[in-house]
Amino acid sequence: WYLIEHLGYPAGRVAVEKSLKLNGMNKRADVVVYSATGEPFLLVECKSTDVEISQQVFDQAARYNLVLRVPYLMVTNGMRHFIAQINFEENNWHFLQNLPACQ
Repeated sequence: WYLIEHLGYPAGRVAVEKSLKLNGMNKRADVVVYSATGEPFLLVECKSTDVEISQQVFDQAARYNLVLRVPYLMVTNGMRHFIAQINFEENNWHFLQNLPACQ
């Protein structure tokens, strides 16, 4: 509950194991945080501490984001964290040092 207790994200806007449909298949995003307007804001893909953060992990999160279209994406294994800001208009992204404030 790092997002809630340390960063002040409202608990009511954090969904754990959020169901979604991807190419007709049922999938689950580990954590989705919603903005004050109810739009998906942040997607977090969580892995076990013994799982290396690899391109496959990023690809999985990116596939989920095809459905959710969040502006912020995070992958973590509890030891290493990577945060990216997605720009859909320019079709690019860049890494951030910290998670943004919840909007």
